[in-house]
Amino acid sequence: MIFRNSMKQLFRTPIRTLAMFLLIAVSTALFILGLLLFWWNQRDIVEFEDSFTTIGTVEQIPDSVEVKELWNNNKDRYAYYTQKIYGEWTKASVLDFEGADYLLPPKKRPYFISLYPGLDEKVWNKVGGGHSVYTVAEVVANETKPVDSIQVHVTKVLSGQSELLNYDIYIGDIYHKDPDTMEAGKTYIVELGGISSSQDVGEAIANGLLYSETDPMQMMSIGSSQYTIEDEPIGKEAGEILFEEVTDGFYETKHGKAWMYESESDMTKTMWSMLPVRPVESTNQLMAFHTKKAAVKAGNDINEEEYKNGSDVCLISTQFAELMELNVGDTISLPLLYAMYQTAPSQNFSVDGGGSFNMEMLNANFEPYQVFDNDEYKIVGIYEMKALEDSAFGLAPYEVIVPYRSVTGDWSNNIVTDGPMSIGTTVFQIPNGTTLQFEKAWKEQGIDNLNITFYDGGYSAFQNAIKDREMMSYILLLGGGIATLVILALFGHLQIVRQRNRIFIERALGMSKKKCRKSMLSGMYLVMAGGVAAGGILSFLMTDSVIKKVESKSMYDTTFSSGTAEAIAFTSQISGEVKGVCILVGCVIVIAGAFVMHHQYVNRILKGEPMELMEKEE
Repeated sequence: MIFRNSMKQLFRTPIRTLAMFLLIAVSTALFILGLLLFWWNQRDIVEFEDSFTTIGTVEQIPDSVEVKELWNNNKDRYAYYTQKIYGEWTKASVLDFEGADYLLPPKKRPYFISLYPGLDEKVWNKVGGGHSVYTVAEVVANETKPVDSIQVHVTKVLSGQSELLNYDIYIGDIYHKDPDTMEAGKTYIVELGGISSSQDVGEAIANGLLYSETDPMQMMSIGSSQYTIEDEPIGKEAGEILFEEVTDGFYETKHGKAWMYESESDMTKTMWSMLPVRPVESTNQLMAFHTKKAAVKAGNDINEEEYKNGSDVCLISTQFAELMELNVGDTISLPLLYAMYQTAPSQNFSVDGGGSFNMEMLNANFEPYQVFDNDEYKIVGIYEMKALEDSAFGLAPYEVIVPYRSVTGDWSNNIVTDGPMSIGTTVFQIPNGTTLQFEKAWKEQGIDNLNITFYDGGYSAFQNAIKDREMMSYILLLGGGIATLVILALFGHLQIVRQRNRIFIERALGMSKKKCRKSMLSGMYLVMAGGVAAGGILSFLMTDSVIKKVESKSMYDTTFSSGTAEAIAFTSQISGEVKGVCILVGCVIVIAGAFVMHHQYVNRILKGEPMELMEKEE
């Protein structure tokens, strides 16, 4: 009876009731759409924040570029080349300044070289044809003259091309205009380079096809390129030796032992057995992974816990896995021998294997380096490069990636190359979206000889788009919420406050406050519940079209931006379950708000006695 009377009162003003129903439906739909967009936006923020990293590379700017000359005895003239000239190498410590919020601090990071047994033969078989052979031999000078080009007789081959034994060949110090002199009849030890393994050396020499007086075989010097951990080139103090006379007891001397070390190392096999090992805190600090040019193809990437604990796990390339017939789960031994601080591995190792280095095999004492770390590493993943390249942004064809903390040995006495900070050696990571703050703080330091470049994978563009979406969700959420409150307040004012006389009459007739409240609100709640339900249905129908509309304005193609070559698009998929939850939550919030507001209206009126209500009405 009470409910029926409440409905009658509403339908006495059908247009107003219908308008309230429609307004509640529309405002509820806007509010729920705001909730859905807010959830969608927050989901993408979390997902995209986890998938993006912002790294910076550091490169010292040279003081100048000079044209250098290099004499070539074969051509009897100078060759010219340009060389970057640096003053004092800037330390990474200058990047430790207030305002630099690093996730991964900048420091010059090395890569290591391990000698991997059997790699040389595998590479030779794969490449086919010849490869350069280095030979350490004793020779007797056939004449007394400067060694720009001199004929010698090979009396002993310590390592390398054994076919040279007992042949007369021409050797030469090609790159010094005023070379030292050998004396006829004396025995000297030399290292020779440039012989191709595919040649029949004996036949070629016998037919006069190799090592003529005008095209002598190049003599290789031995020396040291050792650096200290403080970037001091102590190897230069040891000097370089091109050849030495062999006398009684020579191999017992320091230099004689050095020549024996050089021959025993078998430089030919050593150069082709070198395996670059890159220690990292995350694969994202490697530009190839950061720019999506490399990705794990089989197995898994090294996880955060393995990086943190320094686990003996590694990633290997598809090329290395195929060449050495390795799979995920296998273990490999990595005896680390050399530490390289000058370049990235891809700048030293060729596509086919083997390397080209500005390094020597002996330390400053003319002794061989000793392995500083030797562990068995489990292969957890195999990565693939889209295309091999020899820049600092690439990866060497057989490069092995390990956690930085897994290398526990001290390599400070095994540094064989060094240089100023460069893209291949010095990177850092900062929180996404903080590049402008960093650049502002860095500019205040007044250091102008370092070039810092940021690569965020398109995050800056994503950030702008997500902010636009976030603003739209707030507008819908706040606008829909305010509109709903206003409409509910208006509904309550028209149906409750403006009808105090009805409450007076019902109270005068003896109706209790509880029944009066029910009489006033039951019909309203039915209309309101219907409007809220209609708003929920409307929001469900509108969600996909609204999100696609927003998505079309939230796409950003980063083809020409630094860091990636792929498009970023925000997914428009929202599951039915999520839609249902958001619609239910939105409807509950609206109904709860109406319940609190309208009960307050009624309770405020019912506080007075019927006579007081009548006086107010009069």
